[in-house]
Amino acid sequence: VIAGVIAAHTNNGAGVAGINWNGQVVPVRVAGKCGADPTDIIDGMRWAAGLSACKVRDGAGGCAEFAPPSPHPARIINISVASDGSITANESSVLRAALQMAQNAGVIVVAAAGNEARTGDVGTRYPAAYTDFPNLIGVGASNNLNGNEWATYSNYGPAVDFAAPGNRIVSTTRSDLGLTAPYAEVGTEGGTSFSTALTSGM
Repeated sequence: VIAGVIAAHTNNGAGVAGINWNGQVVPVRVAGKCGADPTDIIDGMRWAAGLSACKVRDGAGGCAEFAPPSPHPARIINISVASDGSITANESSVLRAALQMAQNAGVIVVAAAGNEARTGDVGTRYPAAYTDFPNLIGVGASNNLNGNEWATYSNYGPAVDFAAPGNRIVSTTRSDLGLTAPYAEVGTEGGTSFSTALTSGM
């Protein structure tokens, strides 16, 4: 769904228009049925940026096997998932190091601010919460009917650099109907994750 917002095929009479239909997406899985672990988000971000990333943990805080390098390092990394306040000091340190390495590699990271309607308290949503990385763009959701207003659910504050529409965003959805490309189901979604995708595509 996020990839569809960014780069869905366009002018084909099917589905929806991606905001950057000439863009290319490198999908990186960092979440499963139980959500996204901060360590997996960090490894996914590192791999997408063309940096070394762990494939198999050794159970003692180290890496037993590193992933092969990405053959297509990204220029922009979209993070439409966020770690909550359970992030540890060590995870924060590793995440900050990964953001710095991405910045050194010229990679822009675009991250969702979260949907808890917190004012000035994005501090529990990482990596958007960090304010000291020029390459990191924290994104909140604006009201589709009035772009000068925040969406009622959006977090906002000093860590949010940009706002984009977040309500009833039309995109491709998962198809269980056996449809083949370029056709896909179409639906509407909402939240700062989709504001983030619009910003990454832009």
